[in-house]
Amino acid sequence: MKKYYLYKKINVCILFSIFLLGSCKENDNLLDYDTSTSYIYFAQPNADKRSEEKWIDSISYSFALDVQGLKEKTIAIPLRVSGVATAQNRKVNYAVNYDKSKANFEILTFSDPIIRAGRFTDTLYMKIRNTSELNTRIMSVVLDLKDNDDFKVGNQSNRSIKISFTNQLLEPKWWKTWVKVFGPYKPEVYRLWIQLYQLGADPSPDLYGVYPAPYYYWDNMPTFASASSFPVTYMYIDVLRKYLREHEVYPNGDTTQPRIYLP
Repeated sequence: MKKYYLYKKINVCILFSIFLLGSCKENDNLLDYDTSTSYIYFAQPNADKRSEEKWIDSISYSFALDVQGLKEKTIAIPLRVSGVATAQNRKVNYAVNYDKSKANFEILTFSDPIIRAGRFTDTLYMKIRNTSELNTRIMSVVLDLKDNDDFKVGNQSNRSIKISFTNQLLEPKWWKTWVKVFGPYKPEVYRLWIQLYQLGADPSPDLYGVYPAPYYYWDNMPTFASASSFPVTYMYIDVLRKYLREHEVYPNGDTTQPRIYLP
């Protein structure tokens, strides 16, 4: 019985090997790596260290989170090459996807992107002029990479990137998780929280011990609200609550509206 089983197992292995050899002959191109070809893709780092995705396909920017009175901003869009480096500069081909974009292109300026000699990374720049229409609009631009003589488009999930921009202080994704603590979203509260809960103010490491301190701050809030799990965060919330009790803050500065307090 054991001999029969061994004989049967050997036959299966031989048949499988023959199948693989046949497949290789039919699909030789799948095994060949063309070292003369280079591939280009967008490489915007994912700030969420807990995510499995290394690169993300979008960038968001608000003048409201930058230096007050800033007239223009240049957004750096990372590019990355897989393949070989060369001794000369290489051009990167891209196109604006107008069907998916919603922007006033008169306030935008794009650089002529290249991958400089000997490099595997470089940058495409988009300059935004801060105009009054950004006070009430969220604009967006979608860029698509294209093949050219220097590069083929690589990583398919990162062949396009969306850049959103405004001059509004928009509700962050984490607010809904913390709404019982901060109350319904108000830009005035968010602006104070940004000023108060800066990176480095909280010396706590990641709750799960994966990432070192400082880890939590206004743009990387804990994933759930718990005073026992995040005592330093709640200490700063108490500071904010006290500030709003002692200082009059109104929605949009409108004193006819009720004052803003934390719950």
